[in-house]
Amino acid sequence: MNARWANFDPRHQLRVAPEEELAPALATVGVRLDEVDLVVITPFQAYVIGNVLRFPKAEIGLSRRGWIDFHAPRWREHPHDFRPFCIPDDVLVGLVTHAWPRVRLLEDEEELLPGLSVFWTGVHHRSSLAVKAWTEQGVVIASDSFFRYENVEQNRPLGINESLEEAMVAYDRIRREADVLLPLYDPRVFERHPAGHVA
Repeated sequence: MNARWANFDPRHQLRVAPEEELAPALATVGVRLDEVDLVVITPFQAYVIGNVLRFPKAEIGLSRRGWIDFHAPRWREHPHDFRPFCIPDDVLVGLVTHAWPRVRLLEDEEELLPGLSVFWTGVHHRSSLAVKAWTEQGVVIASDSFFRYENVEQNRPLGINESLEEAMVAYDRIRREADVLLPLYDPRVFERHPAGHVA
């Protein structure tokens, strides 16, 4: 993946330190892989979905719209969605075989649990969702449809997106509904939330 990304922009490289690997990262908050009940994937990209089969008991939430687009894309050769990087072959086989009973295809608006819901945003990928949680600090919205705070706070679209119109619609809704933003790729999250979590 890094080699392909480097052809696009050499700055785009995924680096994961040993303590950032899935099991050790969860362990820092006292969670084991087999204790996770629900995983929501957004978007369908190897860096997000690559470890999903490591959760042996979790229900796996996937955008229904994204799932359909993956299997029946409008553009067979898409410059932004190289198919093996969206859902790697081994993960795809697992999802449609032994993990299939745990796969939950999510509607564009769906409540997952009381106080936890998702809504489809698009913007970044056809499979992009916003996850909305009600907390003691108010409504938290996390999504890959905004990488950094200024995407939503200053209405500044992503540098790589599927639709500018979807960005404007999503950002308008997120500004109206969120008390707390959690952009998935902004290191300033840990400045705003130094404890590493939102209560």
